[in-house]
Amino acid sequence: GGSLRARGGIHVFRLPRRPPCAWLPEGPAAMSAERKVWEVVGGVDKGGILVRDGQSLKSAVSAERLSTGAKILELEELAGRVHYELLTGTGPKDGWVNIKLTDKDLLVRCEDPSPPEPEQEEEEGPEEETGSGEVPRHLRPACEVAAPGLKPVSVLAPFQPAPNMKEAKRRATLRLKGDMYGLPIPSTPQEFESPEYGAAWLNRAFHAAGTLPEDNSVKRIVSAKNFPGGGSGPKTLFTLEYEKPDESLDITLFMKLPAEVGVMGPGTSTPAQRVQDMQGAFGDIWGAEIQFYRYIAPHVPFPVPRFYFGDLNRESQEAVIITSAVEWPKSGKKSFKALQVLPPCEKCEDYTLTNSQDYYFALLKRLGTISGLERTGKLGPEMASIHWSPYGPSPRGTAEGMTACFRTFVEDIAPHIWPQKVRSKDFLDKFTQAMDIVQKAAVALDGYLYSNPLYVGFGHQNGNTDNAYFYRGADGVLECGIFDWGSAGRMAYAQEFMGSFGSCLGEMLAEYDDRLMHCFADAYHATGAEPMDVNELILQYRLAMCLNTCQMLAMTMPYNSEKHPQGRPFWKTVKSYKDEKIRSVFALKFGVSMLYNKVVLMSLRMDAYWDTIVEWGKRMGF
Repeated sequence: GGSLRARGGIHVFRLPRRPPCAWLPEGPAAMSAERKVWEVVGGVDKGGILVRDGQSLKSAVSAERLSTGAKILELEELAGRVHYELLTGTGPKDGWVNIKLTDKDLLVRCEDPSPPEPEQEEEEGPEEETGSGEVPRHLRPACEVAAPGLKPVSVLAPFQPAPNMKEAKRRATLRLKGDMYGLPIPSTPQEFESPEYGAAWLNRAFHAAGTLPEDNSVKRIVSAKNFPGGGSGPKTLFTLEYEKPDESLDITLFMKLPAEVGVMGPGTSTPAQRVQDMQGAFGDIWGAEIQFYRYIAPHVPFPVPRFYFGDLNRESQEAVIITSAVEWPKSGKKSFKALQVLPPCEKCEDYTLTNSQDYYFALLKRLGTISGLERTGKLGPEMASIHWSPYGPSPRGTAEGMTACFRTFVEDIAPHIWPQKVRSKDFLDKFTQAMDIVQKAAVALDGYLYSNPLYVGFGHQNGNTDNAYFYRGADGVLECGIFDWGSAGRMAYAQEFMGSFGSCLGEMLAEYDDRLMHCFADAYHATGAEPMDVNELILQYRLAMCLNTCQMLAMTMPYNSEKHPQGRPFWKTVKSYKDEKIRSVFALKFGVSMLYNKVVLMSLRMDAYWDTIVEWGKRMGF
């Protein structure tokens, strides 16, 4: 009963007594029209935003809200309202929602999570063939493909956190030049593409860094795609044309910038994110990553993105990182040859991987290698002079009483998301008793992890499956390259494992935890590093896992509330820990997944981990 009529080369589809439901492009436009996708950022405190049946404010309001974090496809935009179709998240499958409420964003534009793809996979071009056995440049060791003309530049001064939020906000309004190369830094992707920056600025930046030969230049930015993602701020994937074609130069590059103060939305996180960066909430994440790519990567014997430019102003925390882009496969690709990058894994979605242990053996091999190279002084002359984040034991310990909150959550609030073994009284008795002891000994446990310098060294505590690109070597063994080095620094290896095991499945760790420690130690020793006792490494890993699990129990406290957005009523509607209502909110997915899998691990290996606590206690004379 609908109608279809043409309007300026666009077919408009209209249902009876309804506004236009969809625009269907005609001719070439049908192949190139960009889908407009929005993410819901409002309604955090209300469980989502209101949905109406029609565009008018007099239209009926749906009984169910559209969840915060949901992604929707725009069918029509009229008078500040969007007629949508639900892509991800929960809520009505279609309806009308406001873009803003007064001056507060309810929706923000975002990357299309599922752009249309042809039904059939495209045939691979000659460039994808690997029959010759030659390793493509993006999978060769970073030490082989680093720019040969990198110019000397001094390391950054030590990170100085802003003393308070007011001062952090003041500094963030400044527009200053980078400390390393003395060039202005674009503050947004839009400014990067403006005439003030663009190709001319890239030429200055690349020539200053020595990543582009002086007799060559960037002719133009051919295309640029801006998108949110992760927690570091806006990102841009852009393609270049050089004046002189050069096969040694990448034409597709990746740039990321810090979040803007006061800007809401996916990828920019919250207005406080830039302030948190300036106060060092997560360490010197920008300084660490820039300096890793510039000084350390040229000595790394496995793939990492190639450095093109990076700089930072310590006072304003303006920053930019530009590297080669990871060559991800096209969406929908099913079969992969040797030396072809596999599809990316989303954070805390290891359940989508087949044999996920293979991915962690690949990661631990790389992490052990980088730690051994630092120990043997093979990561370049600047390694010792870089002011890495000062990781160390925490003097604060963990909060008391959290085991009771956790037990209530498992037994009374969300028993249906937990395996039967976790719900059993026998396990909960043992687990809560162990966690109460760990809580009381938390400061001593953390201090022990840093007490022996042989088990403290350079590491990457964010070496998760979502921060790596995986491929199979010619021998079929899974290998990987690693990116997102903002959490790199000197730390207890056990602390590194906690960060890098954040996404892994409890069942996988229960079977492979000790073997993964052996994998790390083998790669570490293969560099010629001073021998370590792998049994001590296993003990420290287990202590760290117990401590980290204990710390995470606190996240269940708000779940006990009747009023919190993720309180008791919320969990009645959740079917599993990977329910779409959890997956659609990044912070919730991250926290719930880590807690769930750590507790599952304990349910399967409680005796072994408890024995480790007892052994450590005897050593310490407790």
